[in-house]
Amino acid sequence: MPAGFRQFLARAAVGGLSSHFWDPGMPTEEEGYAFLMPLDPSQHDAIVAAAEPFVSFLAAVGGEQLVVRPAPSAWMTGPLDDDAIRLLGALWNRVGARAREAGVGLALHYDCLGGIHSPAQLETLLDATDPALVGLALDTAEFMIAGIDPLAFYRAHSQRVTHVHLKDVRDTDAGDEYLTPGAEQTMPAGRGVPPHRALVLRARHRGRSRRREGLRRCPPRAGLRRVGGRGERPRRRARRDGDAQLLVRTTRTHSEGMK
Repeated sequence: MPAGFRQFLARAAVGGLSSHFWDPGMPTEEEGYAFLMPLDPSQHDAIVAAAEPFVSFLAAVGGEQLVVRPAPSAWMTGPLDDDAIRLLGALWNRVGARAREAGVGLALHYDCLGGIHSPAQLETLLDATDPALVGLALDTAEFMIAGIDPLAFYRAHSQRVTHVHLKDVRDTDAGDEYLTPGAEQTMPAGRGVPPHRALVLRARHRGRSRRREGLRRCPPRAGLRRVGGRGERPRRRARRDGDAQLLVRTTRTHSEGMK
């Protein structure tokens, strides 16, 4: 299949695949519709094994990041304590180690509906994971709905951010709606524009300052834009501009928030 998929991408004039999103708690036909629960240590071996097809596929097609949902929905688990978050960190370190062997990165996608919700919880997760194995996927809409400033968080944790998803949203969950049963269906859709331009320019500056440290330059991807250019807005098609270091993905509306 990877060879055929690469041919399909070539016919569609798509230069490559940046990432694939995976939620181990989402039943799939390939896994017999099993619910894999990251908070259950007895299922960790099964989750590492279930990640293998995604890692292998990304490696085969030249993809760069496996982007995963690190924790179940908060309405199912309640807000997670430090011990539970460290348990999740140990799991994702294992998946990250396997991904690294295949030449693929692992990025944990912060989810405004997840049991890891507050900035303190997210920092605990980052502390519980190995920076050499596990990065962070910064999704601007998810951060803003949860009341976290994505630009401020990036400034404080840029070394851990390996994937950025730019989505427009301005609403904030001020009433803890993320704890409502079935919150995936009740959370508001977004409107407005977060500070995308400032975030892109900040990431561009980070790329320049880290170039001497041997940070791998990302190849251009169709449908994505590498950070760079003179204060330009992110675009849907990649450009070779010489200053780029970080891949960003854009969508126009916050549809991904209703998972």
